[in-house]
Amino acid sequence: MVIAYIGGQPVGPQGPDSTAVLAWLAVQQQEAELRTDDGRVLGRFVPEPIVPWEPGVTREELKRRAHESPRMTLDDFWKKMGVK
Repeated sequence: MVIAYIGGQPVGPQGPDSTAVLAWLAVQQQEAELRTDDGRVLGRFVPEPIVPWEPGVTREELKRRAHESPRMTLDDFWKKMGVK
């Protein structure tokens, strides 16, 4: 059995299917330890930041930025870049 621990506490789905545990951890975006049911550490899960050059940014912040930024068509973008 594989169990995820966050902050020393067991969390999320537990069971023989490690795929379910890893899928759950990927959504959580938190560092965790993976342990067996007898407490042996199998490894650490360290998620990649959403924006590697700005690790503290959240999905909510990205949505906010997208809604605040001026919109343009792809054609307008290429014109602005001097391609067309």
